[in-house]
Amino acid sequence: LHFSYTREEAMISGDTLSAKNHKALLPEEDPPSQSIAPQDNNNGASSTISISSCFIFTSLLIITCVTLSAVFAFVFFSSHTLKKLDKPVVLLISTDGFRFGYQLKTKLPNIHRLITNGTEAETGLIPVFPTLTFPNFYSIVTGLYPAYHGIINNKFTDPETGNVFTMASHEPEWWLGEPLWETVVNQGLKAASYFWPGSEVHKGSWDCPKGLCQNYNESVPFDDRVDTILSYFDLPSSEIPSFMTLYFEDPDHQGHQIGPDDPRITEAVVNIDRLIGRLINGLERRGIFEDVTMIMVGDHGMVGTCDKKLIFLDDLSPWIKIPSSWVHDYTPLLAIKPPSDHNAADIVAKIKEGLNSGEVENGKYLKVYLKEDLPSRLHYTESERIPPIIGLVDEGFKVEQERSEAYKECGGAHGYDNALFSMRTIFIGHGPMFAKGRKVPSFENVEIYNVISTILGLKAAPNNGSNEFPSSVLLPRTKRETKRDYTFSTQKQQRNAKQFYDLLRESFGGSHSLSSLLYLSAWMAGVVRLSTTSVQTLGVSSPPFTSFAATLSSPPLPPPTPNLNSDKRLRPLSSSPSCSSPHYPASGLASHSLLRRPNSKVVRVKVDESVAETEPPKWWERNAPNMVDIHSTEEFLKALSEAGERLVIVEFYGTWCASCRALFPKLCKTAVENPNILFLKVNFDENKPMCKSLNVKVLPYFHFYRGADGQLESFSCSLAKFQKIKDAIRLHNTDRCSIGPAKGPEGFTLDSLSVQTNAAKPAGSSKLQMYQLPLFSNRSTYKSNTTALLVLTLCILLLTDVSSGILIGVLAGLPVVLLNGISIVVENDDEEKVMINNIASSTLSSYS
Repeated sequence: LHFSYTREEAMISGDTLSAKNHKALLPEEDPPSQSIAPQDNNNGASSTISISSCFIFTSLLIITCVTLSAVFAFVFFSSHTLKKLDKPVVLLISTDGFRFGYQLKTKLPNIHRLITNGTEAETGLIPVFPTLTFPNFYSIVTGLYPAYHGIINNKFTDPETGNVFTMASHEPEWWLGEPLWETVVNQGLKAASYFWPGSEVHKGSWDCPKGLCQNYNESVPFDDRVDTILSYFDLPSSEIPSFMTLYFEDPDHQGHQIGPDDPRITEAVVNIDRLIGRLINGLERRGIFEDVTMIMVGDHGMVGTCDKKLIFLDDLSPWIKIPSSWVHDYTPLLAIKPPSDHNAADIVAKIKEGLNSGEVENGKYLKVYLKEDLPSRLHYTESERIPPIIGLVDEGFKVEQERSEAYKECGGAHGYDNALFSMRTIFIGHGPMFAKGRKVPSFENVEIYNVISTILGLKAAPNNGSNEFPSSVLLPRTKRETKRDYTFSTQKQQRNAKQFYDLLRESFGGSHSLSSLLYLSAWMAGVVRLSTTSVQTLGVSSPPFTSFAATLSSPPLPPPTPNLNSDKRLRPLSSSPSCSSPHYPASGLASHSLLRRPNSKVVRVKVDESVAETEPPKWWERNAPNMVDIHSTEEFLKALSEAGERLVIVEFYGTWCASCRALFPKLCKTAVENPNILFLKVNFDENKPMCKSLNVKVLPYFHFYRGADGQLESFSCSLAKFQKIKDAIRLHNTDRCSIGPAKGPEGFTLDSLSVQTNAAKPAGSSKLQMYQLPLFSNRSTYKSNTTALLVLTLCILLLTDVSSGILIGVLAGLPVVLLNGISIVVENDDEEKVMINNIASSTLSSYS
């Protein structure tokens, strides 16, 4: 900026006419030597003052711009800054009766947004049998089939007490298993539920807390439910529930009235899509949509029914009379329980005879079984609550007692065989651990429990799902924790780092230098996050700038041994009690966790998690003094041989077996009442080979042994038939005298069976096991080595350009990678695990 001009410069730069007029006013020309010299001196002084003023003014202007820009950026973007969640959060959304295919009926932008940016079961989610609301919703949150979680129908009668279960029953004795909200609370986290079957039940550590758990009320508007869920995200970070459920009755309500193909179903589905959009928008406004895991599921599908597809039980009267008092449920699951003086097998035979005669209308569309003869894929046998006779109706048919004119023309139903495609529903997962646009094969809904437990880093309760399944639908955890390169909240705004930089550059005349300075100021104000990727996106090529960004974004090395007590997001791969080992204390869990690293082999790390002293024991761990847990064949044989002439009762049980759990308290009471009897408990899952060799096929199962008499008796028994155990004790627990060595199972002597057991293992057999060498022997070594490596890398990056820094960093870090990645294969002739001592610490310390 120039603020003083000479007279000649003014005349040259001025208007020609003005110059002429100015000249005309001069009376005479001064001598050049006298007029120019003084003018030059004045101009020199003025120029010096001008340059100083210009420098000061420009500096102040730049400082002011930087300050104002930082303030402007902070004020303008602070309301849109991403509110990062400091923990995983899962929102489980259920839409009752959402048949697979409904999502294709019309344009559903919000549901398809989740599908496009998440993971979907390509041909639908498979419900459990029976495909009814309460059994399926409770299977989703427990990972158990209905026979094991106890809710075998929407309405049923308990055979022991005669009590009737309805959808309004909240007594805990009905609801077996451990639902997700109980699992979450057991492990120190918070859970919330806006309606879900079973969530109102006060069970274990879950007491349906006020404000986080709503009592079911069908009249609550759907929008209010969504807004309540969103309000939980306005709580302080530590108070936000880690697991939430949200339930909508539609489109099941319309499906029963009009069937699955009516236009009103489409209207209901469009409304569900609108609610999903309301939920997404609320999360976006809070800047956490991409951080919340949303899982959208249904409980079952829907199929149309009409008058012509009816089967009447009274039509079977020529073969057998089935009174209505025998029938617990008609359709689409026929459940019959005859009086105890009637043989169920004879009744089934007569029903089949009538159905196959061709004289019963639509008889060929009904198949009747004894419950133990049902197809095993239905998993509908192992519960005393299931009536002894079950009828499966073909798709779209209904069973009634007698003919009547009071039937409507058409409607919809569900509850049929879960193999029918019309019974399938939806599964959509969206969030940090779900891949974008991924399609996975159909799977049963009992797998969802383990999926959510994995996302939240929980130790899952025993369930019917697979421990390996979550890895087939979820991304490795390392990818989930990768930082994103943008920090602005909503997709509507789409203000990422490059757009912010372009905005700054436009505002200041396209200057890269000034825009870079302002961008750094905004970063210092906490408005944007600076990373190598964002710098590359901006197109800034300055080596110091890119090196500085790379240094800021360099992640610290992960600790070599994960601590499950402090980082509960790491979930053991196996959660069954069979993971226990003699090398670990009884109160702990020895398991293997698979930690996946991008573009690297799977690394297997052994971890040991101690159970907190305040954690209540599981039901199968509450033993009487004379009850002993058996973990191997050797322990079993030894216990029998050392029992002498004592009566030994062996219970074969499963931790997932509902009948076992119901019977166990009474068995403990019996053990206390009979202290001279030895009770051995054999976990079926831990000892499958032994159980199979002893022909144990049904749980709970009991063997009775005594001295030289060997096995006295064996039978299956449930709580309803517990008198069988009392009768057997009364029969066998008498004074007697035996001569000879004690006999083992199936009449073999214990010695001979031990020889067979040892001989069963071929000589020279080996087992391949992979182990990971720990990187550091202690935390201080790790910390010092990491610090040295980071300082070295920082200096390299600051003194070189990015390409050279990366090259040197790779070469410098190669020994660390090699030491951290060493794994070896051990041939082990023994089943005991070989523990390998750490040999890397001293080498790495010398290297650092």
